[in-house]
Amino acid sequence: MSRSWRRLRPPARAGTAAVLAAVVAVPLVVAAVAGRGHPVESLLQSSGSAWVVSPAEGLLSLLDGPSEEVMASVRLPSVGGPYRVEQAGSSAYVADAAAGTVTRVDGATGELSDLVQFAEPGSDVSVLHGGGTVFVLDPVGRAATRIDPETLQVRATLSTAATPGPDQSVVDDAGRLWLVDADGGGLTWFDTEKHVALDAADARTRLVVVQGRPVLVDLAAARIRALDDRGRPGAESCLDVRLDDTLHLLGSQTDAEVFAAVSQTGNVLVARVGRDDCDRVIPVSSAAQPDFGPLAQSGRFVFVPDRATGTTTVIDTRTDTVAATFTLAEPGHQVELVAEDGLVFYNDLDGATAGVLTLDGDAWRQSEALSKYDPSTGEPSTVITPDDAPDAPVAGPAPAAPQPAPAATDAPAPPTTASPPPARGAPQASTAPSTADPSPPPPDPDLPPVISSLSVEPNPPTLGASATFGAAVSNVEDATWSWTLSESAGPVVTTSSSVGGFTTTLPSAGSVNLLLSLTITGPGGTASAPPLAFTAVDPDAVAITSVTADAPSYTPGSVATVTAALSGGSPGTTWAWTATKDGAAVAVPGASGVGSVAVPVGSAGTWTVTVEVTSGARSASGSVSFVVGFPCNAGSVTAGPLDLLSGPRAVVFTVPSGCVGESHVDLDTAPWLSASPASLSLSAGQTAEVLISVVGQPAVDGLNAGAVYAFLDGGSGPGWDVLANRAPVLGATSCHVIATWGPAFFAAFDDADGDSLVVTLTINGATYDAGIISPGTWREVVDFANLGTATTWVYVARDSSGATTTFNGVNAGCW
Repeated sequence: MSRSWRRLRPPARAGTAAVLAAVVAVPLVVAAVAGRGHPVESLLQSSGSAWVVSPAEGLLSLLDGPSEEVMASVRLPSVGGPYRVEQAGSSAYVADAAAGTVTRVDGATGELSDLVQFAEPGSDVSVLHGGGTVFVLDPVGRAATRIDPETLQVRATLSTAATPGPDQSVVDDAGRLWLVDADGGGLTWFDTEKHVALDAADARTRLVVVQGRPVLVDLAAARIRALDDRGRPGAESCLDVRLDDTLHLLGSQTDAEVFAAVSQTGNVLVARVGRDDCDRVIPVSSAAQPDFGPLAQSGRFVFVPDRATGTTTVIDTRTDTVAATFTLAEPGHQVELVAEDGLVFYNDLDGATAGVLTLDGDAWRQSEALSKYDPSTGEPSTVITPDDAPDAPVAGPAPAAPQPAPAATDAPAPPTTASPPPARGAPQASTAPSTADPSPPPPDPDLPPVISSLSVEPNPPTLGASATFGAAVSNVEDATWSWTLSESAGPVVTTSSSVGGFTTTLPSAGSVNLLLSLTITGPGGTASAPPLAFTAVDPDAVAITSVTADAPSYTPGSVATVTAALSGGSPGTTWAWTATKDGAAVAVPGASGVGSVAVPVGSAGTWTVTVEVTSGARSASGSVSFVVGFPCNAGSVTAGPLDLLSGPRAVVFTVPSGCVGESHVDLDTAPWLSASPASLSLSAGQTAEVLISVVGQPAVDGLNAGAVYAFLDGGSGPGWDVLANRAPVLGATSCHVIATWGPAFFAAFDDADGDSLVVTLTINGATYDAGIISPGTWREVVDFANLGTATTWVYVARDSSGATTTFNGVNAGCW
């Protein structure tokens, strides 16, 4: 079927009226920017930021990680999307999959480019970038467009002959585009020319980027293979998934690994690229039906969102354990995760909140939820956008049909020009390049005034100091001006009717977040500028960043030194220290004028030391708590000796209440004994047991002196003698014939039971109780008639505890 292609190359700027129309078409409202292309200075943006979208509101928001704030809001030309945001450093590309358009927001200035039509509406366009190369992908049109990363001008239009689905298109770190055809299978890639390998992938194969290089994920075979620069697959390795599994895949940035979140099992699998290793399985969710979303990675941590619960789980891939779990959205809401500059930004695509996850030491911390817009009105939380946006995006010229990829020496076709549609109420500009006098047109009383931008000097202003406000305007002859300066939360600071601008002294107290608005009424109508939101400097701003004590606990009668760290504050900042013990106030000597204080802690209890600093009209406070008491010392209530004749015995240790710190117990035992556990750490009021068991032959049959000893806090402690049973010890054995009686069998045994040992002789299947003939020696005589054909005999000695010793004798000429 035939296709009609819209124009692809972005238009040149075409006159003041057209520029104003573009400003209204996609207005930008920022704390430091008023309208597109009119920055007060520039969008002061620290490293660690991300653009996130609210599809239902048609809103693009800039999140700043270090400050954990929404720094800017951009109204997109339509709501619903679906929008796809591709981060590119501090900037981002926004593709409207339904409209077939792409625009770029500049992270340095906050300026939004014109919308450019790259495909027919409904073509499901997306933007991919890597290695400094940017592609716009049109799956329905089976085409890709390589564009200028900043101007969006077309550099080449590529015929892909492939319709990639989800996870079937990537750009590697060398700027190569890789595609899998979801309709018929096959692998296509572009470097300086187009390459196709029809047998390299089936229609269900996925693509990920691992350490900057493409990797094929063959779901049917449950195998993964890295691709080299020429598209040749490397060694296979396993990924233990099923073809019908609901998967979200992520290639590692740091290691040769692929992560797979499987909703059916609630697990994340880790597969090594090039090494057949499928042993790593990390349980993430115990929910009955997890619904995992796209994964994100920051360093060694992988983030797994679950739409079913609204939670996101953080995995430490160094230990393959769950490091943290955060609730980021309501159950059923889709959460988008963006990893940038060591931070992870989260965005509730179905709600009004977003936020930042920050690694603090070895632990991740969740920011307070940031409001992207007012859920009741849909308006950005700190801005107001104009109502008169045009109905259609700007379109640019395009080639008549997709062309094969150019060789490396091909030069891009020069862009042609076209005018954006005019804003309602604004004069139309000529479609040809302007050669007229650039001076402003004469006033037209039939048209309303035009307000291009608002400004503030100095920028930023300071609370309690003078600030001058102005506006860039036209067509304002015989017009009246109405200025309003207010706090962002609503209260009006001042108003003015001065023409051209006004100067005022900002209040010394109150909010630093201010909003300037201007309405001009002329003969031809009324114009209102998008309000200018800005943040003033508060010279009295002060914050307590930490309050610390020089020890975690103290003994009664000692001195605790408490120190506070201060951020900001004017030269006249004052300090005030207070303290409580178990809630009751305690006097603090030298309690003012210093950043640290020495607090005598005379008695036991829980102490809290608080500092409050005052800087002008601002104040801040902080506190630290610690325990005062005598050191904890463990003791034992178990008396000796420890009787182990009938089995193991517990030794009990206890620490009294009201003490401070921990007491450490270490057990030392004879080699034939064991202590479990061998060490203890006990706090105030705690009790614990150590089980003493026999694991070998005791040194003595009976009382073993000093067999168990306890060291308390590294010093000496109690010891215990141990009663233990040792099996009888075999002595001399012999056999000789006594006259006509028969052979006599002799055996000697040493045991604490002495002559009460039970000694038996077994020969030719018969057992006899041996008799004692002298202390420690037993004898039994067996008649010749009872010997039969026996050639061996057995002596067994059994003590009163049931321990036995056995001797096996062999006839060596005895009978």
